[in-house]
Amino acid sequence: MPNNKFGLVQTKGSIARGFISVHMSDGQVDPGYKGKVTLEARKHEFVLLQTCTGNANCVFIYH
Repeated sequence: MPNNKFGLVQTKGSIARGFISVHMSDGQVDPGYKGKVTLEARKHEFVLLQTCTGNANCVFIYH
């Protein structure tokens, strides 16, 4: 992450409508961070929802 930017992780609307949240703790990436971002996903309701490898479940926004 550049030193003059920070990032936000947000759940995509199509995933959120299936009662899934992609970030449960802090969805922010601090300026200057180097490393991997770990996403925490949680399903809030018992609804069958199929996800496939490679599908976009969240968006990453630079500010």
